[in-house]
Amino acid sequence: MTYSEEARQRVIEYLKIKPINHGQLDISQIYVPTDYAVTLLPEYVQLIHQFKVNLHPIIVRRTNRYGEDQEYELIYGGDWYQAAKAGGLTKIWVWVFDLTDEQVAQVQQLLSSLTYSSPERLPGQETPIQVVAIIEQKLVEFSHRFSLEIERKLTGFTQPLTNKLDEILNRLPPPPAPQKNINEATLPELQNHPHPVVRRKAQDIFNFIQQNRPLDHLKLMKLKDIRGIADKTLEALAATYTV
Repeated sequence: MTYSEEARQRVIEYLKIKPINHGQLDISQIYVPTDYAVTLLPEYVQLIHQFKVNLHPIIVRRTNRYGEDQEYELIYGGDWYQAAKAGGLTKIWVWVFDLTDEQVAQVQQLLSSLTYSSPERLPGQETPIQVVAIIEQKLVEFSHRFSLEIERKLTGFTQPLTNKLDEILNRLPPPPAPQKNINEATLPELQNHPHPVVRRKAQDIFNFIQQNRPLDHLKLMKLKDIRGIADKTLEALAATYTV
């Protein structure tokens, strides 16, 4: 089964599992949990001074736990956060997720299992370019994993709803036929109209239409000049024809 993008976004919103969003945040907007202790690395601070930006993606999640001033909570990348702060940056690049506490633990476990291409290079000795490549690869893996979870929940969530909607639609009467323009009305149609006065006066109405085409609302009101035709007859015509 395929779903429209609008339906998918509604379900994602319902599940509160958000795709990755990458951008800059004011460093003051990020709350650092008290148990998140990291060592300030001078080489990271030196890179901050050199490039004026954090080269390592920092991961945060949106939260309302810490007030309006700190709308985000640090999840991963505390060493680069500390270096950016010590290096005087006011804005840093981050990945933003909407995550539950359980998902936070999964992200931290996933990213802490980083592997390095060179056996001689120890963690912490990788180049900035390698760091970015490694982290982005892991973020893609993480995003793909949650996409599969969303797809599974999406199917379970929408299939019963789709079945119920189909059941309701099958019980509804068919939609009314689209109205025809009264300028195109034929004599047989008028002679078979559901309103008795229209049927009885079909020839007079048809002649009036042919003589006064194209009809508009003002011209149509002049039908009442024909003996036997009143407001009720015009209402009956309006129910089946447009002008």
